[in-house]
Formats: sequence, C-alpha cells, structure tokens
Amino acid sequence: ELESHNDFFDGVVNIIPARLYVAGHSGDDAYNVKYNKGQHKESKEAKKARSKIAKREKFDPEKVETTLETKRRLRQEQEEEEDSDNDSD
Repeated sequence: ELESHNDFFDGVVNIIPARLYVAGHSGDDAYNVKYNKGQHKESKEAKKARSKIAKREKFDPEKVETTLETKRRLRQEQEEEEDSDNDSD
C-alpha cells in the first residue's frame, strides 16, 4: 500500500514542471529582464540566437528530464560538492 501511495505522489510530482518545483539550476533567472537593470543590453540578433538555442535545447526529446530525475541529479551534485569539500580539508 505504501508503494502505491509513493508511486501516486511520484506521478503527481512529475506532472509539475521541474523549473517550478526545484529551486536553482534552472537558468531562467539569469535571463529575466527585471534582474538585469543597469547592465549592458545585448543586441537583438544575439538575443534571438540565444533564445532560439535555448528553445531548441528545452524541447529536445533526448534531454527531457522529469522532476524526480532533476531532484535526484541536484541531490547527487550537492553530495559530490560536500564530498569534495570534505576531501580538501
């Protein structure tokens, strides 16, 4: 019964886009205009090219990652960082 509940909630979490559910590492904040006040503006051509590449990568079926996969990857990266910090001490 517990496994069925766990599977249900995993399914619900996978319905939510990872960029809304998992904080950080999304890259969306870096390109939001309201956070770039006082910085140099890029040309229209550069913005179009960057936008086109980002959209192509976003909808690439080979790079699709579910919310749970994203959380696992971020947790693993965090653990690796902690391990490397402990090794350097």
